[in-house]
Amino acid sequence: MSAETIFAMGSDQMANQFIVLFPLGIPGGGNKDVMSLRMDQAFDPPSEALATYDIFYRGLKITKVSTLEETDKSFSLSFRLDQSWEVYDGLRDWKKMVFDPDTHIALSDSEVRTSVIVQYLGREGGIVHTGLFKGVVIKSLKLESADPSSADPLRVTAEFSYYDFSME
Repeated sequence: MSAETIFAMGSDQMANQFIVLFPLGIPGGGNKDVMSLRMDQAFDPPSEALATYDIFYRGLKITKVSTLEETDKSFSLSFRLDQSWEVYDGLRDWKKMVFDPDTHIALSDSEVRTSVIVQYLGREGGIVHTGLFKGVVIKSLKLESADPSSADPLRVTAEFSYYDFSME
């Protein structure tokens, strides 16, 4: 294989060229644009998995792929916290819509779910691939540890569940 062959393959998709968007907004009124701009950590997409089952015959074990989906259906996003805590407050308000431990009230599923889009960008900035999470709902919220010796901004991590994912 020659260097010319490698160059002829085209450019690689760079791991740092992506955007996370909340196109329908954030339930509870959180600022979707601020959320997208403050999400600057790694995004680890969930694994798309199918269940398996085993067949045993005369001392042999044969593993077959099932027709049942076994995807975890969750992902996490970390956000830089702003000084006015707008990001945290928006996520917390959304979580309280899902279930408020003070009032023991939960809003309907249709009121607390939204969509999340992950766009992968090419070298010229155009969108080359899009991942769409449908039915996204927040399920946990965690503040990073405060550290008096750190020069980094404080972060908050939210974990989400979804019901459907497609990569286009």
